[in-house]
Amino acid sequence: MGHFFDLIRWKNILIIIFTQIFAFIFLDQSQCFNWQITHGFIYVVLSTVLLASAGYMINDYSDIRIDVINKPEKLIVDKYIPRRIVLALHLTFNFAGVVLGALVSYKFGILNLCIAFVLWQYSVRFKYQFFTGNLLVSLLMALTLMVVAFATNSMLLLWLIFYTVFAFLTGLIREITKDIEDMEGDAVFNAKTLPNTLGIPRTKIVIYYLMFLKIMLLLNSD
Repeated sequence: MGHFFDLIRWKNILIIIFTQIFAFIFLDQSQCFNWQITHGFIYVVLSTVLLASAGYMINDYSDIRIDVINKPEKLIVDKYIPRRIVLALHLTFNFAGVVLGALVSYKFGILNLCIAFVLWQYSVRFKYQFFTGNLLVSLLMALTLMVVAFATNSMLLLWLIFYTVFAFLTGLIREITKDIEDMEGDAVFNAKTLPNTLGIPRTKIVIYYLMFLKIMLLLNSD
């Protein structure tokens, strides 16, 4: 069971849950008077957790050969959990996430279906393309915050957008930094990540610019 929780990145999942809870409580105007977790919000959180978990599963499923080089000590698929089980869980979690989203609204259900498809495409196609993978996964991370708006009609949208943009920039910096750490394995499989294409010095400059944008965003938040 411990390997399963490691597979779905349980620490990241907890961060998603608490981030959505805080956004719902502090950015929903109705919560200022009555803190109440609604069924709609619970469905939003559960569907997000299911889709994120499915995304982590298919990511590890697709990265077995590269992970043998980059992080052999963290390898789970095939080592502890068979591939067919991982794939079956991935499909089950995606299906459940889409269904729960549809219970909130048909628009949210369609969005969840699109997210599941993009996560799959990211893992098998876009992850190691130049900058595309970084942008996609950062957008999806930020979207976990934005979707809280589906749970209420009284959300402070401007503030939610502000925090979503901040989360996007933070995620983008994190993803580029991870690519620097994984350069060895990525180079073996000719992955066109930012550091493998531009080199570490130029990649660091990109990170510095993104950090500058975050600072400017904070300075102009008031």
